[in-house]
Amino acid sequence: MSADARIIYQRLLSHMTVAILEHDSEAWVAGMALPHQMSTAEGKLVLETVRDVQIGFTDYISALARVGVAHVERTCCVAHLVAPGRISGYHSTVMFRDDGEALPEYFVSWRLHQGTDDIWRVMISESALSVDQWADLPHNELSQFQREDTDSEMRLRKTVQAFFHQADPTLLHGEFGEWTRFYQLPMVVEFDRDQTIIHTTEDLRRDFEFYRNRFVAGGVTDITRVVRTAERVGDALLIATYRAHVLSDADYIVDPWNGAATMRWENGRWRIVGILNALPFADWQPASGPGAKTSKENRVSQGNLTPVTETPTSGRN
Repeated sequence: MSADARIIYQRLLSHMTVAILEHDSEAWVAGMALPHQMSTAEGKLVLETVRDVQIGFTDYISALARVGVAHVERTCCVAHLVAPGRISGYHSTVMFRDDGEALPEYFVSWRLHQGTDDIWRVMISESALSVDQWADLPHNELSQFQREDTDSEMRLRKTVQAFFHQADPTLLHGEFGEWTRFYQLPMVVEFDRDQTIIHTTEDLRRDFEFYRNRFVAGGVTDITRVVRTAERVGDALLIATYRAHVLSDADYIVDPWNGAATMRWENGRWRIVGILNALPFADWQPASGPGAKTSKENRVSQGNLTPVTETPTSGRN
């Protein structure tokens, strides 16, 4: 049986909506590809494991309950087949309270991936909303951040997350001039077994081109650093820890790793002056295929979600 992209998108969307209404975490997990990228106005998050998805789903359901949401309607607006096994589209969401009052409609973009088991899953969710507004994704930073943090700590992490959200694409897109705005020389870069100090702009450009060329050769399409902690050290310094993800179309190119950055406030902006546990390409061991670390975990339980396995007959619907 074949079906067009919009039918596949709507069918998966409907199943995920039922999972929300029935509080069915298994069905929700079954519809999510891992790793799963989520983008909001503030930046990106990456869910690596089934547990991340389960925690996020629980928080999302709790957030809906606090607002008094009793019903959700989601409708696919547009869906296209953009490549074999890839569908891109967007949908509208309207939530209704117990008294029938409708909350403001909003729109979310999904990218779907058809796995080796022929099941379609959501691999990327994108929304222009901030995490303080309703979004079609687990609320706030979920398992990525400590829940007991103070408001000031949360604001600092959001500041650093926004910094990475602006800085990382400049490397991916080859924008050296923009990239230099986020770094201050001299800069100390530490690897597992080595340390280097970048003294000059020429050294910085050489480092930039080296990483840029390796990313292009590896087919990298996205670099995401998800902030874990951020702490001020005096008036002009902060240290941030993060989880780094290098992906190609939502599949890992290398295994994610933990790093840290030291940043200095100067002339009205933060700049990186040190990086701990940078990615050493000499030790780069590419992941063995799409979702190598998580694909097995992603398929352990399909829950009550009826597999969506059709192949689109048309790329535009």
